Amino acid sequence: MDIKVTSLYQIEKEYKQIDKRTAVILIIDGSDIDIKVGYPNPKIENVLKLHFSDVDYCDDNSDSIVSPPCADDFRGLKKFTEKLKKRSALGLPDQLIVCCTCAISRSPGLAAALGDYFGIPNDFWTNKIYHANLLVYKLACDELGIHKTKEELDSLEKMRDEHTIWHPW
Repeated sequence: MDIKVTSLYQIEKEYKQIDKRTAVILIIDGSDIDIKVGYPNPKIENVLKLHFSDVDYCDDNSDSIVSPPCADDFRGLKKFTEKLKKRSALGLPDQLIVCCTCAISRSPGLAAALGDYFGIPNDFWTNKIYHANLLVYKLACDELGIHKTKEELDSLEKMRDEHTIWHPW
């Protein structure tokens, strides 16, 4: 299975060409319109919608109106991926598309965790066009039963920051 990251704009543009060999995970926050991927295209059988904002830290003292993602936001991911694992043994799906608003942070973070889960090598930490969201990655790994130590997470963060052109600070 191939894991692809794309934007919500791109997935909307291409959804009529998507068929049953493709699974889609949509990451939607409050600013996105509720994308209707999977409808009206009945050929898309495997769609999971996750709802959380693009925040990559937890700060209990923050006055921000945007909340960071939490474990509850990833409910359904494990069941969805288990279903995909069973189907992939039959050769379906052969592509998993993970998308968020711009395909820079949340979707690469989730796609990296999915790559670990499925044993698929990826470059989401070293590809300069991404700034994989480490909090999304950690929460997805937790949901998928993949334990990551603080040292491993620190190493990924360092690798990402050495390669990315995106610096939100």
